[in-house]
Amino acid sequence: MRRPLIVLLVTTAWLLGGVLPASAMPAPAPGADPVPLKSYAAPSFAGECHFLHYGEGEQPPASVASRDPLCVEYAKRDITVDNGGAARFLQAEPSRFLVAGQACRYWQIDHWSAQGDRANTAIVRCYALHGN
Repeated sequence: MRRPLIVLLVTTAWLLGGVLPASAMPAPAPGADPVPLKSYAAPSFAGECHFLHYGEGEQPPASVASRDPLCVEYAKRDITVDNGGAARFLQAEPSRFLVAGQACRYWQIDHWSAQGDRANTAIVRCYALHGN
């Protein structure tokens, strides 16, 4: 079953949440109960995965979208301003969204690190898992 790009869009929105002013983020509905957090569980097809590994700013070819399941691991540790890493990251994301949106069963692992320049401490550093 194909799912919309919501998984990747939510991840991008989450990352931008620390960058955008609070006024740019939608407010929760009044009186809405918060959704309880669940611990992450690997998808049911995890045992069938053969991960494709992509480096900094590397774009997956469109042909990988036909893999079932499509399991990818992205290095996103060089999201920096001083050496163009942020530009390479932004340039690679559309192709990553494209292949994810076409895959029936998709699992993505990201290694994130964003900083103003390579000499500074990371503003964001995390290990993210996504799947459908």
